[in-house]
Amino acid sequence: MASPFAGVDVRSFCQTYMADGVPFFVDFHTAKGDEQVQLSPWRNHHNMGRVRELQFVTQLKVRPPAPARLAGNVAGCCHSM
Repeated sequence: MASPFAGVDVRSFCQTYMADGVPFFVDFHTAKGDEQVQLSPWRNHHNMGRVRELQFVTQLKVRPPAPARLAGNVAGCCHSM
């Protein structure tokens, strides 16, 4: 099976999918039905090098415990860096 990225150099891949202002991650999460998708610009981090934050709210696909079910709709929030 051929890789969908065969023949694509790292710089081109990063400029297409990872650069500031590229809508790939926001579009991906929005297409999945996630809401409030936010993606920060890249910045320097003193321990991890170059980082950016991705935040979104998504519907949980698992049955929550009884007290949470009584509250109505349940959504999860992801904030990663």
